[in-house]
This record gives sequence, structure tokens and C-alpha cells, in this order.
Amino acid sequence: MYRQNYSVYFSPFSQMAKTIHALIVGINAYPTQPLFGCVNDALAMGQFFKDFCDNPDNKHNWNPRYLLAPHPTETDVVEQAAQVDAAVAESQLPSRANLIAAFDHFQEVQPDDVCVIYYSGHGALEPAAPEFAAIEPDGMNETFVCMDSRSQGSRDLLDKEFAWLISKVKNRIPEGHLLVITDSCHSGGATKSSESTTRDRRASATDVPTPFETLLGVADVPESERILTLVDNKASYRSETQHIQLAASRDSETAKETSLQGKQHGIFTWNLLRVLDSGGTGLSYRELMRRTEVLVRNMVNNQIPQINTFGGANYSETFLGGALASATIEYPIVFRNNQWQLKAGALHGIVTDPGSPTKVRLSDGREVKVGAVYSNYSLLDKAAFTTNEAAKIVSDQRATILEMPCAKISVYVHTEALKPELQADLQKAITGLKPLYVDFNAASEAEADYAVTAD
Repeated sequence: MYRQNYSVYFSPFSQMAKTIHALIVGINAYPTQPLFGCVNDALAMGQFFKDFCDNPDNKHNWNPRYLLAPHPTETDVVEQAAQVDAAVAESQLPSRANLIAAFDHFQEVQPDDVCVIYYSGHGALEPAAPEFAAIEPDGMNETFVCMDSRSQGSRDLLDKEFAWLISKVKNRIPEGHLLVITDSCHSGGATKSSESTTRDRRASATDVPTPFETLLGVADVPESERILTLVDNKASYRSETQHIQLAASRDSETAKETSLQGKQHGIFTWNLLRVLDSGGTGLSYRELMRRTEVLVRNMVNNQIPQINTFGGANYSETFLGGALASATIEYPIVFRNNQWQLKAGALHGIVTDPGSPTKVRLSDGREVKVGAVYSNYSLLDKAAFTTNEAAKIVSDQRATILEMPCAKISVYVHTEALKPELQADLQKAITGLKPLYVDFNAASEAEADYAVTAD
């Protein structure tokens, strides 16, 4: 009887050495509402990338810049990290001015380099200027809270300003890859968390909107270089900057930190690194975040990590565009009982959904959908194979997981209190939303996991 286990191989996705440029921000020492895990997060994220770049199978260059705000009692942690990564010793405080200036770090990039921006700290909300009424229906801008944002003469960095900064980065790497990771939150409501040992990364909202004409990327910037345009006093984006964002939570939730293995860490960053360290660098972004979400939700309530794509970026793209080598599991394929079988099933963690099937990538690059899943094998789409291949019984091809669906949260929306025209507008908006993790198709509240009321 034929029997063969899956194998693990170390696959360098990129044969050409590249430089991974990174801006890494971690802020603990806020004058008010201090945090305690952000510097640890920033250092851990930097160490992860450095280790992979130093791996002989990658041979990439690691070019980071750090902005860190540790508490006085944490200087030894930073000093120890500096012994491993000299760039840590050159870190600056993450003031608003320093954060903006730090984007100059990306001026020397090559067109096909990889750029990573990581932020761990407070997020907040502030009222949006009237010009943003069409962009922000809730009337609020999301912000990054710098170390001195609440000091006189300074302010938060608005999401619109951040978008302009990253657009300049992407313009310098038209053939490269841009990834933004944010372990912060912008929730305006109180947290529903029942975990007494966790802390929210949400600063108090500011009360005064920043005037449109004073925004970074608008003030003293030629019209041709702006990403925002103003017509009839209504602002809109000219275009989206192509990049992928991995976020710690949904806009309505809080990102949390807690003590993990004796140190404070953000729950999102901690679990994202767990997945990346376990072969996650070979996964698609969709699958990477699916696995991270499971780990986060096993630890806390009311925090669901999100993946957002902009400007044509793709959920199915491999982490960092495949720049990092990864230990990847290969599964054999056999033709048995007139069926193509993947020798991995539910016991190996394989799941599928008719509306969003699992996909595998074969050795020759073909992508094949997974059908029914059994305990120790799964069926593959026969249309992807030839008659000659079936004659071999055991295929020369092997398969790696490209993407798998995750269970969606079912939500039922009560619209009875709305006028008919508003009900139609809401339904149109929900239909066009197409969220990754939420299903709005429940016929009643009884069939849904959650219910919300629109009024």
C-alpha cells in the first residue's frame, strides 16, 4: 500500500538579494495614558526581520530605523537590543516632527526593494474638517498619537497625513512591496473586554478638527504632488497608494496589550510573530491573518485583526511579496478511485467553504481548488490535471497551501426604524462592502451570531 508523509523544505522565494527598509515605532512613555508593551513589540518585530535577512537562504540587507519611547526603567531592554542590532542604538524619540522626518529613511531605496512601516502605540480619533464629509461619514479622522501629540504646539498625525507620507515611499519603489503594520486602535466607544489584565491602546479623542489647508501633504505642497483634491469644498483621494495594511483590530474595537511570558506585549503583534516564526513568511496575507486571528481570539474578546488592501494590492500575495525564505510544508498528491487527492485533511487543519474554497499551489505553479475535506485527505479539482498525469498514480507534483477560508461572523441588521430610502441605501452599502470576516446574509436574528440595530 502506498504511503508517504508530507515533507518540510526550506524554499527561498527570491533569488535576488534585496534590501528590506523599515521604520519601526514603539511608544510606551506617553505623558498621560502610558503603555508598557509597545517598545517590546517594536524590538521583537525588528529582531524577526533581522534574523530572516541574516539567514543564508535569504541574503537580504536589513536597513531599519527605530523611533522608541521606553520608560526610564526600560533602558536596559533597549541597550540589550542595541547589542544585536546597531540601529537600535541610534533610535530617536517618536515625536511628531521626528516621525515625519523619519520617512526620509526611504529616500535611498531601489525600485524593487521592500519597505515596512510598523507602528505600536496609541491611536485616537478627532473630528474631521468639513471638507472630509464625503470621505468620513462618521465625521471623525483616525490618528496616530505621537509621544508629544498632547503637548502644546503639537498634535496627532492624521490618517490622511500618514497616507501622504506612504504615497511618497511607494512612488520610490514602483516595482517593490510596501507593508504597513499597526498595533493600535481608533475606537471611539468603551471596550467590552472582560480581561482585567489587559490594557487598551486607545488614547482620548481630541476635540478640535485640524483645518484642511494646514494638513501635512496639503500645506505648501504643489497640487500635482498631493493625494487629496478639493472640488467645491469637498475633499477626495486622487488615487490609492498600493500597499497592504495589517491592523490589530477593527475600527470599532480596541487593540490590547498584556503580560506574555513575563513581558508586556501587544496581543496582535505577539501572535502575528508566532505565525511568522512558524513558517508564516511563506503564506499568503489572507492565510497569515486567518491564523493570527484564531490565536488572538483565543486570548481576548472583542479584538479581530484586519487586513486591508489598497491600490490593487492582493490578499493572496505572499508575505512581503515572497522576499523571505520560509519553512514550507509540502503535501503529496495521488490519483486514487478516479479522484485526485491531497494527502492532508481535517486532521492537518485543512478546511474549505464552497463560497471561498481552499486553494493549493502545485510545484509547477498551478493553483488548484480543494473540494470535499475528509479526516486524512482532501479532494482536488480534477479539471486542473491531465489524463497523462492520472496514469502515474502518484503525481510528480506536490502542493503547498495557498489560502484557506476562515469562519465568518454572522450579523443580522435591524433596519425597521429606518425610512425605506435609508434601508435601501444601507443594503446597497452592505452589499458593496464584501468584508472578509463578516456575513450579513442571516435571514433573522436567531440565525446570526450578532445583531445590530440601525436607527
